[in-house]
Amino acid sequence: KRFRRMNLIHLIQKKIGTNKKIRILEIGTGEGRLLMELRKEFPNVEMHGINKEPWLAMKGTKSLVKTALFYNILSRAQVNKIKLPSIHFCDAQKIPFPSNYFDFIISQVSFQHIERKDRAIEEAWRTLKVGGTALINLDYYNSEYPTFMRPPIPRFVVLNEQRNISIRTIFHNKMNKSIKFETIKMRHSIITNITMQKDAKKIFRLGLKYVPDRSF
Repeated sequence: KRFRRMNLIHLIQKKIGTNKKIRILEIGTGEGRLLMELRKEFPNVEMHGINKEPWLAMKGTKSLVKTALFYNILSRAQVNKIKLPSIHFCDAQKIPFPSNYFDFIISQVSFQHIERKDRAIEEAWRTLKVGGTALINLDYYNSEYPTFMRPPIPRFVVLNEQRNISIRTIFHNKMNKSIKFETIKMRHSIITNITMQKDAKKIFRLGLKYVPDRSF
């Protein structure tokens, strides 16, 4: 798991203690397993998940029932009593929600597959409430993966006149202390996460230019 589950639950519990209305968004919800685990913990929180398009295990909100039952998250009787999180199919580079809307935004192992990572991060910031928190898994490397799945470099790289620019440097220059990096080194893997704490309504722009023939 890319984020420590109990830490996430603690953050949500703390927020619920000071707010009546809490909204959560998961970017790249997959088959919705995390959303349903959170629904079990927080039955009254408004939850949304986005995927770019439908697939076999996730055709929409009703697919969450199968997910909950398959992973033994909830029983059939429990599923029938709860309000399912809402699933939306859209591009994370243009999230179809108002600005300053979500208290929490979560994304695990999804940004690696987003073409314009900069725009997706800017959108996460836009839709996050002031005082809200976004937890984003920015990159993931596992040396045990087959060769074709092991990128030689991180998948979010910025160049300035052929010189590699640190993502940390770019974020810190733009947002100062609003964004924190966490690199977790395990035996066979390296995980890079960012935490965004929105402290003002100011617009966040990374100011990057996307060059398709230099990207993959």
